[in-house]
Amino acid sequence: MTERTVPAKTVMLVYETLDDEDGEHCDALMNVADSNERAELFVTFLADATDRIGFGTVGMGRQPAKRGIVVVGDTMGAHDDPNYTDPLAEAAVSNANDLRELGQTVSRFCRAWHDQGHEIGVCFDGLGDLLDANDAEPVFQFLHVL
Repeated sequence: MTERTVPAKTVMLVYETLDDEDGEHCDALMNVADSNERAELFVTFLADATDRIGFGTVGMGRQPAKRGIVVVGDTMGAHDDPNYTDPLAEAAVSNANDLRELGQTVSRFCRAWHDQGHEIGVCFDGLGDLLDANDAEPVFQFLHVL
């Protein structure tokens, strides 16, 4: 047993991956149900529009019933109001410091897919940009609520 002199307010587990393991850990956790009942949502933070992730780069060849991407940052071509009944849907949040909008965007995907009877997995493609744009405490609270 260890003695603490300062009470801990937040804890965040960060798992570093090697360059050749990009996405493997998140991908393994996304397999929450059979493919016809599964919906996978990826949240990615981009440095610029040329780094944009496409649907073909996520999922390691698996094909769930629904797949979505929320792109955080300045993007071109992302939809503000995706069609959640489509097998592929994309939404955008312009600023990483807008935790409310990000949470609402993720919630809209989850609510729509839940109403359609899907089991949902959500994966954040790193938290560095989110922590760079916000204090650690609000990010922890955001993730806890999510």
